[in-house]
Amino acid sequence: MMVIIVIFIGYSYAMEPKEQTDKSTVDFDKKPGYERLLNSVVAEKSEEIRLKEEKMAEGGNYFIVTKEMEEDPKYHNPDGSLNLEAICKDLGFALTPSPEGALKETHLSAADGSIGPHVLEHAEAAVYSDEKGVPWSLKKGDKIIFHVYADKEYYKSSGHLYFGVLKTGEPFLVDNLDEGTTVEQEKEFEYDVTETGEYHFYLFCGSTEPIIIKWIYISIR
Repeated sequence: MMVIIVIFIGYSYAMEPKEQTDKSTVDFDKKPGYERLLNSVVAEKSEEIRLKEEKMAEGGNYFIVTKEMEEDPKYHNPDGSLNLEAICKDLGFALTPSPEGALKETHLSAADGSIGPHVLEHAEAAVYSDEKGVPWSLKKGDKIIFHVYADKEYYKSSGHLYFGVLKTGEPFLVDNLDEGTTVEQEKEFEYDVTETGEYHFYLFCGSTEPIIIKWIYISIR
């Protein structure tokens, strides 16, 4: 049985007025306390991963992906990501059924149209809500834009980042993922609302290494 860990986090940073949020003028990293907050969430995630790896090592049910494996074409999916099932098979590890949902699910709320720094580990989904954890109430014809700033150098992140939408009450399912995008330092995701209703949005980490989300600006047009 798979256990999904759910964490609720909120940020209270204020965003500049809407007319000042053009990507050429954004300076979220200059906000007071930003670097301290970023370093804190990275250190927290790194420690979480370290403890998880220690626990796995104690149980003996783990393996290390070597550089040779990472470079071997037979261990890669068509999209360039690592095929961990193929590695498990060659190493003699029993294959477990693919999870329907994320291995970990984190819930974060926006504050003044922005979401602060957080780190997504492999197969983790961050589900985003509007102020105070409520979904966005959107009308047919609205366009929502997620402007995502990421750091892929700290963890040497590769693979894909997936963006998607969930109507209220709809669970996150891996099978519903759209085509991912390679991890970039700056990426704008758009969604055109086809039906009036309440929505959450998410990012899913398809990278074998963690991805640092430095900041997200959200706008509705």
